[in-house]
Parts: sequence; C-alpha cells; structure tokens
Amino acid sequence: MDVCERYSVPVIDLYGISGLNPCVKNIKDTYVPDGLHPNEKGHERIASIMCNYLEDSYVGQKSDEEIDINKEDTSMQYGNRFVSSFTDHNRASSTINLYLEEGQIVTLFDNAKYKWALAGAENQTSNIKTHGYYPESAWSSIPSYTITQSGYYGVLLMTTDGSEFNFENNPNSNNILNYIIIE
Repeated sequence: MDVCERYSVPVIDLYGISGLNPCVKNIKDTYVPDGLHPNEKGHERIASIMCNYLEDSYVGQKSDEEIDINKEDTSMQYGNRFVSSFTDHNRASSTINLYLEEGQIVTLFDNAKYKWALAGAENQTSNIKTHGYYPESAWSSIPSYTITQSGYYGVLLMTTDGSEFNFENNPNSNNILNYIIIE
C-alpha cells in the first residue's frame, strides 16, 4: 500500500474493510466456508464494497459523455477552436475535448513538423479555455507532456513550416490520434 500511495494508485483494502473474518463462526459459515475462499455471498459482498468505493472515488470526475479515444470522435477541424479568429489552415484542433487524467503522458509524434498545445476545458464540447495552455504557454515543440490536473483538454496543432492540414485529400489526417499518443 505504501508504494501505491507514493505513486497515487488507488487501493481498496478488502482485508481491512470487508469484514470477512473467518475466525467469526457466523461470518465463516455465511461467506467463507473453507476459511479462506469466499463463496457466492462472499463475492457479492466484495463486489458491493468495490462498487461503493469506485462510486465514492470517481463519480463526478468524468462526464457521462466521456469519449472512447479509439472511436471516430477524435476528429480534427481547421483552426484553433479556442480562439475563433484563428482559422488558418496550418492550424487544427480536436473537435471534442479528451478527458485526460493526472499522470497520463501525451506525446506528439512529430515535433519537427508540428507544434502543439493542450487547452484545459470545462467539459467535452466546450470551446472556452478554462486553464492553461500546456506543455508551455502555447505552440510548444516539447515532445511529451505529463498531465498535472485531471480534466478535459482540447488538442491544438500547428505546422512548423506553414503548410496546411489537408483534410480533404487525406481524411486519415483528420484523426487527432494520428498526431499524438496518450499513455
């Protein structure tokens, strides 16, 4: 548990909180008849504890509209949708904001060809920047950034040579996951 605490990995201490103490005859008979392995009722009790823990720990942190980053929702559009006056074709941004958790690493595949930024946002579809441009102030060529605050982020890209994003001739270039990796 000390290692998990050090690295902010959540732990459910089932030994300490389950109440499945086989030394108590009634508990042993009901939940752990062989004194070690939970039966169906024991597993139901453990599942209930785990569900309650997860609901208490994570409800409200992510929207019900959370996206699956492996789906088509990861498309891009021309310009920086966080600054509506910037519609240059050498800039592009994700059409929806990705939910990223503290500690995740976002890496730009080609930092020689692109500069990038992450704009913190209130929810999945907001085009109002609520916090920062990361990794630096904006238009960074730093290859990777470790998320320091869980939340929604819009991904913004700009070509370094001024060339345009050619979504019409290359629809595969319209997917943000062709430009970044999230670990």
